[in-house]
Parts: sequence; C-alpha cells; structure tokens
Amino acid sequence: MKDYALHMAKTSENLSGHNVLARLWQNWQARKSVAKLEKLDDFMLRDIGLTRDQVLWAKLQPLNINATLALEECSRLTQSSRNG
Repeated sequence: MKDYALHMAKTSENLSGHNVLARLWQNWQARKSVAKLEKLDDFMLRDIGLTRDQVLWAKLQPLNINATLALEECSRLTQSSRNG
C-alpha cells in the first residue's frame, strides 16, 4: 500500500494543472462510491470480500488517492495474505 501511495504522489506531481483537477474530480467521485458501501451490512461486505474497516479506511484516504483503487488494493492484499 505504501508503494501505491508513493506512486500516486509522484504521478500527481507530474500532472499539469488541468489533469490534476480532473484527477481530483475522479478521486472525489470514487470516494462517493466507497461511501455508498458503508450502507451495506457486514454480511454483504464480507460477501464481496471487504470489511467495514477497509471501507472506512478507504474513505479517509487523501483526495489525491483514488479510494476505490486503494480499497481494491487493500482487499487484494488481505485476500492474498489469507490464502498464502
């Protein structure tokens, strides 16, 4: 996850002003999508491979990080650590 955050920070630094605004807009939309997951009960979250803590964590990421991508990465890492 640390590598992902560093990659996103470096990418954000290299973008022009217009692209930064577009990226922030996309990340804000992603955060709204993640916030909708909070309405699901724990059983439904578990069914899609997430925990409530992961959803809350993703929602609290800075706006320069896409919350859905961060949540996917977190879920993938959790699943791989459980499997092996």
